Order: sequence, then structure tokens, then C-alpha cells
Amino acid sequence: SRDKIRLGIIGDSWVADNNLKNAIKVNLIESGVTPQISNYGHPGAKSRQILRNLFLSENNKYSSKSILTGNNIDYLVIVAGVNDTAGHIGKEFYAHHISLLIKYSLANGIKPLVLEIPEYGIEEEQPNNLLSFVKKVVYIWLFDDGEVDIINQYRNHLKDNLAQSELLNSTIIIPFSSITNDYKSNLSLYKNPSHLNSKGYSKLGNMISHVVLDTWKNDTSK
Repeated sequence: SRDKIRLGIIGDSWVADNNLKNAIKVNLIESGVTPQISNYGHPGAKSRQILRNLFLSENNKYSSKSILTGNNIDYLVIVAGVNDTAGHIGKEFYAHHISLLIKYSLANGIKPLVLEIPEYGIEEEQPNNLLSFVKKVVYIWLFDDGEVDIINQYRNHLKDNLAQSELLNSTIIIPFSSITNDYKSNLSLYKNPSHLNSKGYSKLGNMISHVVLDTWKNDTSK
């Protein structure tokens, strides 16, 4: 009989259109595993909203409540941070909500796998109106010391935060660097500054599925 991996994926628009889910699924099937994947994406959501969605009633479009209540998931892939960094909401805000997502996962017997904040064209992301432009400039100075490309700062802050709260050992951090470290030199993987194209998703799905598989093999061999 084939082995089954029960996987949940939660996140922002990178999860919402099923491209990532399908790429992960294809790769797991090719590895001889039967994946059962629950996918919950919320376009534009920051880490706090992704956390809140876990507690929304099930009839809400973006509710991911069944992840915690359904008892049908062993691994949870968390994809967040593009909107936190684009909105310059602060690394504390980001790390705090991801840590809570990890805690709720662990409390429900689910192993969390957190994708590092993806590399994207953060310096090219333009707010769509004057008000959000002004807000963005204020936030850049308020929370990010005037720095625009703060992806690495947020990533490192999360790791420090998890190390301090002793959550790091029970969390798998999936590095994004094997996909790319530099948006500008890998434009062929992107549909626009803040989203991958099908080639990019295929590459990311392949990489995540390997991490899921390794984690699962490690767990089942114990």
C-alpha cells in the first residue's frame, strides 16, 4: 500500500490559486506517496489575518478552522510574510503571529513547516493610491528604520524569536534561497514583482515537497 502524507497549506495569495498545492502534490505522488492536501489561501493577507482565519467560523470563505478541528493534518506548511514586508508592518508583528501559528499547530499535534519570507521585488512594489503610498512611507520609517528591502531582517527576527521561545527545535524552517536569493537576477521565475509564475511555483513546490518528505520519513522512522 502507498503511504499517505496529510498536509495542510495556509497562507496568502501564494497559496490561494492552488499552483503551489498542485506542484507539491505532483512531486509527492512522483515520490510514491499519496498526499492528502488541505489548502487555504487568502490573497493580500498578512500574518495576523492568516492566524485569525484559523478561528473563523467554517462558513466564512477564508476560514481554515478545520485544520485545527478536523484532526486530519499531520504537517502544516505556512506561507506568509510577503504582505507583512510589503506593508512594512514591522518584524515584531510578523514574528509574533507566525510564532502563534506554530504554537497552535504544535498544540494540535501538527508539525509546522514555515516557508521563509520569499524573495520578491519588494523595491518595485508600488502602492495603488496616494494614501497607501503615504502610509507605506510612514511605516517604513516607523517600523523598518527607513529600510526598504527588509526581507532578511524579518526572516532573522523570526528565527531569533523562535530560538528564544524554544520553538525552533519543533519547527522546520524551509529556506527560500534554493529558489533564488535575488529577484532581479531571476525574473524568469516571476509573474510580477510579488508573485511567482508557473515555472517559479513548480520549482518552489518541488523544494517544499522534498522538505515535507524528509520530515515525514524522519518522523515515521522513529
